[in-house]
Amino acid sequence: MNAFDFPSEFRTWDIATNGASIYVRYGGTGPAVVLLHGYGETGDMWAPMAVDLARDHTVVVPDLRGMGLSSKPAGGFDKKTQAGDVAGVLDELKIDRADLVTHDIGNMVGHCCRACCTNAGSFGTSSATG
Repeated sequence: MNAFDFPSEFRTWDIATNGASIYVRYGGTGPAVVLLHGYGETGDMWAPMAVDLARDHTVVVPDLRGMGLSSKPAGGFDKKTQAGDVAGVLDELKIDRADLVTHDIGNMVGHCCRACCTNAGSFGTSSATG
């Protein structure tokens, strides 16, 4: 397994939500954690951490809209809309609550998840990097 490969137990899914198609990797069992990448990156940056977290967590790793394998719609690149994308992904996966681990631009999206989404109570603790 190279540094950007997710374990074979992880599944991938294109989730239509909020006017975009969000590419998501997810796997593991236990309390949910969402890993949000930074600018110019994709969810692949989280592969090494996802391996460890999946031992006792459900790990959700989306590519933010416009990046990676997610769609590139004409608009909606503000952080509030991107937070709505994350909330829609959790709804589709039937996850009621998730903690956040964020990096760079993902920090701002994570903040909006907790502050702006109508289901903001769905988001637990946050941990920001970089």
